[in-house]
Amino acid sequence: MKIGKIALSCLCAIFMVATPVCAALTAQLEVVSGKVVKVQAGNIITLDDGKEYSPGKKIADLAGVKAGDVITLKYFVQAETKRIFVEYAPGRDSLSRPPKIEQPVPVPRY
Repeated sequence: MKIGKIALSCLCAIFMVATPVCAALTAQLEVVSGKVVKVQAGNIITLDDGKEYSPGKKIADLAGVKAGDVITLKYFVQAETKRIFVEYAPGRDSLSRPPKIEQPVPVPRY
């Protein structure tokens, strides 16, 4: 099969665009419940586990969440330390846990 230079460059461009998109789709969502210690500017929440959780782009208002409330957050880890929550609900364990992403089994080399 013969591929021209234009077709090859198009394939390379598609691969380079699709690779970061596919990598972003493999982010594992986690669920955590706890007592709110503080709510900072920008709706950054600190839970009693000592970790900070920043809101995702679609979370505009936390609807009166304040220190002392017990909430559940669904979040993912960005840049290995920043936790971004995409959903929240009042109460302990009030959000369903997402299924775990199965990691592919490494193929043995022969």
